[in-house]
Amino acid sequence: MQRNITLKVNEELVAKAHRYGINISKFLEYALDDALKNGFENPVQKQENTVSRRRGSIPRPRAYQARALPG
Repeated sequence: MQRNITLKVNEELVAKAHRYGINISKFLEYALDDALKNGFENPVQKQENTVSRRRGSIPRPRAYQARALPG
């Protein structure tokens, strides 16, 4: 069973896809299926989680302390 949906896509990308003979509906269907089967991770959510975990976990040395570190 299929369902009709409406998407907004950059018109230059749509024109280029048509020039290459890409069926956008099928391409999206395959891409979504592949992403969901292979454990898709939301890049925005992943980035937010990474940033929030880093805050405060590794304190940065003060400027005067950084000059004293080897290397």
